[in-house]
Amino acid sequence: MSPLKSLTTKRAREVVEVVRSKGYRMSMPEEHEDCAESYLECCGSVLRVVFFDPRYSGGVVAKVTPQLGDCDEALYSPQGLYVLSESPEEAAAQLLRKAQFVARTASTERPSEA
Repeated sequence: MSPLKSLTTKRAREVVEVVRSKGYRMSMPEEHEDCAESYLECCGSVLRVVFFDPRYSGGVVAKVTPQLGDCDEALYSPQGLYVLSESPEEAAAQLLRKAQFVARTASTERPSEA
């Protein structure tokens, strides 16, 4: 992958601000070489949100996942859902909707502690 574009980090910060304005806790994105990474508290879970460079637009490409790892692991992991959007506001709405689903499914996939 190529080094992260500054526009991706800027868009990621804008998404975080919109999510925070809706009352959720979300960390400011930490920039890595190939992605920007943030964490979102949602539905009793802490989920990882990974922002990637969009190839064909100036929009937002992100993945919400319960899995930890590097940028490539997040990109290719079957766990999680993608957010594809042209605006930070739309991305935040999609992110929250998908995070709720991921949090519910991740909690049902955990083995019981009996």
